[in-house]
Amino acid sequence: MHAPAHEATTASPSLADRTPSRGDGAWVAATALIGLIASLIVLYPGQYPFDSAYQFWQARTGTYLNLSPVTMPLLWSLLLGLGAGPAALLVLNLAMMWSGLALCAYVLRGPGWARAAFLVACGAAPLVLVQMAHVLTDAHLAAVLVLATGLLARAAHRDTGVPWLAMGLLVYAAAIRHNAFLAVVPLAMLAASHAGVSWRTRVPAFAALIGAGFAFSATVDRLVVEERVTTWPTVALWDLAAVSVATNDLKLPSFTHGPGMTADELRETRAFDPASNTHLFTRSRSGIGAGLSKPFRDDQYAELAAAWRDVVLDHTGDWFMHRQRTMLLMLGYRIQGHAGIAWFEERAAYRDNPPWPDAIAPTAQARLYAFAQTLRAHRLLDARLAPLLALAALGVAVMQRRFSPVARVGIAAAASSLLYTASFFVLAPGAEMRYLTWPIVIGLVALALVIVARPRATPGRTA
Repeated sequence: MHAPAHEATTASPSLADRTPSRGDGAWVAATALIGLIASLIVLYPGQYPFDSAYQFWQARTGTYLNLSPVTMPLLWSLLLGLGAGPAALLVLNLAMMWSGLALCAYVLRGPGWARAAFLVACGAAPLVLVQMAHVLTDAHLAAVLVLATGLLARAAHRDTGVPWLAMGLLVYAAAIRHNAFLAVVPLAMLAASHAGVSWRTRVPAFAALIGAGFAFSATVDRLVVEERVTTWPTVALWDLAAVSVATNDLKLPSFTHGPGMTADELRETRAFDPASNTHLFTRSRSGIGAGLSKPFRDDQYAELAAAWRDVVLDHTGDWFMHRQRTMLLMLGYRIQGHAGIAWFEERAAYRDNPPWPDAIAPTAQARLYAFAQTLRAHRLLDARLAPLLALAALGVAVMQRRFSPVARVGIAAAASSLLYTASFFVLAPGAEMRYLTWPIVIGLVALALVIVARPRATPGRTA
């Protein structure tokens, strides 16, 4: 027999399901602010490997190339134009991450102190900190998507209609990396569901949102890029080199290398490195060109694409093993003496870039990285948990069958994480863990949103 509606809303709730007080929200907000300040003090001014230094140079000079999407360097340039220093992008990234995590923590069940503790566990985890310290597109994409996820969770809990700010962030996120749209799709589908209750309105809203992402990326590229290069050959050549070494038969087209190149040379000079494609273009005796500084002709691009396709079709097993090894190294596994690049501790110089700012707390920063390295040495700090958490979130959702609007946000975030991770099986140019920053940050959050999401707020209740 069902209880009357008025009794259901006035009965004393359990600790787990009780209506949160304003004090509970203050716990979360205060923790997020303290977490932001503390992470800034420890991580400042961030880590700037070569890619960061090159993108900073683009932001400073206004000379944009499309080696990667120019959206982040353009934003960096706007921050510099406002008088901010080079670390302004690190500050923005951390502010977006902590804000998004706080919004997600707020919609969970439980007392304020428990949600604050969860917030610390997510935002101050050593692996999260060392990845978010990178001023790279990976950390920037993660920060934008975390904030979008938090806004979607808040909108789902409050039933506040279309979350326009989240939609705008998703449009922007789709233009940050070439494969970012795969991470955006599940979240965009969820955001589109706020546009109406029927598929007749949801499908057009989803299509418009994804189309806006592509249009934004293309427009920015067309307006600001001064020199264009074709980047896919770097991945194709790395795959061809891997299969060449595996079969002891050179698969690289003749126009891509100097005379005398052999599969043995790739192996002996370690030009082929299972962890990175960079050495392919610097270590060999005969020399290998990527078509960047000296672009290939159209017919040569076609020949290279055909060679890449043939290797995948004719040597599927060798190609698959190479790609599987790349993913495992990226996740943190060690294979036959090889290891991926877990994170960078570097502030690279490039051309006329000014010196990077000094660290605020160099001792604390050094201790963080030493602690992270110790954990990694004991196999306690890697990215393999990220896809497992996302899979667990989807598994719980399947078992529950019926779930709250907030839990749907967790499902979308988990699907986004897995799709984005899977894309690197084909697209990764090396085994760098920083590519998985978004899955690393969102994994535990997605699972929590599915398991312990609060029911949607109703009129008359404080949320």
